[in-house]
Amino acid sequence: MLAALVHPAITIPAAAAAVALIAWYWLRLSAPDVPDTRRRLRRASMAVMVVFIFVSVGAMSFVNRQTNQSQFVVVWSIAIALLLIVVFIAFLDVLNNLRIHRRIAAAAAAEARARLTQAALEARQRRDQGRGGRAETRPK
Repeated sequence: MLAALVHPAITIPAAAAAVALIAWYWLRLSAPDVPDTRRRLRRASMAVMVVFIFVSVGAMSFVNRQTNQSQFVVVWSIAIALLLIVVFIAFLDVLNNLRIHRRIAAAAAAEARARLTQAALEARQRRDQGRGGRAETRPK
């Protein structure tokens, strides 16, 4: 008898659905508006997730903990290590997103500064033209 934690009839379809979703997202990351660093980090994470899915299905449904305890411990240790790697890559993705958004915000601020400077110069020119080209001198 199979002494599994979860019957394979449950884990295999769930794993297939998870792998299908990961494959769909992998393809979606091919869009040209996705930054390369984001694409690489997320695809690395997805690759580790797929390996994690296969290892966890094996750990939950095919490794018998009563007859082969050492294999059970090794497989679960690998699954936990893979999960930690996914979390670490997600942390790197967060840092990368902060860097990307900081760069976008700096570019937007520079553009706004340039537009504001241009608008101020144009307003000064209109003001000076309204006075007949005479600049106002203020007493000191």
